[in-house]
Amino acid sequence: MIYDDVLRCIERYLFRYPNEDIKQVVDLIRSDRTSISRTNSKGHVTVSGVVFHDDQLLLIFHNKLQRLLQPGGHLEDSDTSMRKAAEREIYEETGVVPVTSGLYTSDEPIHVDIHHIPTNEKKGETGHWHYDFLFLFETENPEVRIDESEVSGHQWVSLDSVFEDVGLQRVAQKIKHCVHNQSSMMCAHRGWGKHI
Repeated sequence: MIYDDVLRCIERYLFRYPNEDIKQVVDLIRSDRTSISRTNSKGHVTVSGVVFHDDQLLLIFHNKLQRLLQPGGHLEDSDTSMRKAAEREIYEETGVVPVTSGLYTSDEPIHVDIHHIPTNEKKGETGHWHYDFLFLFETENPEVRIDESEVSGHQWVSLDSVFEDVGLQRVAQKIKHCVHNQSSMMCAHRGWGKHI
């Protein structure tokens, strides 16, 4: 069940990044099984994926939030794992086929981000929190075909860009760490994240 995978992901993430302050997410997930459902009006788990290709990240212009972000969205009943859900979201929104990154091969997220989603009267949604599990991928074919129902554009952005999104700043820092190590074995070592 997807809830069990969410629990596994958060435990692995906490082991790799013990100094990150995500207590709010951990407490919610452990205490409330509905935390994975978008019907939880206070806040819920989401997934997203950063696609890394030729030292650049694929970002989309999100129509609702009016800014560049990584592809992502809500968990669905058919999802079997967080990572597969992130792959699905990337493909649905961009047409890009994501593959496991050689830089960060683990099934755990590279980042967990907490952000507030404003009220959406058209959908009848009040303001709520997203607890986003972000996974890192690469692609062999960087050609993008945007799903214009949610997204109105895309950009391949350098890791050295100045990101307005704090979560993307943190992700870029983590990817740079992996790139500089030049060894997926070093990056996959469970202790490296403790020093970032």
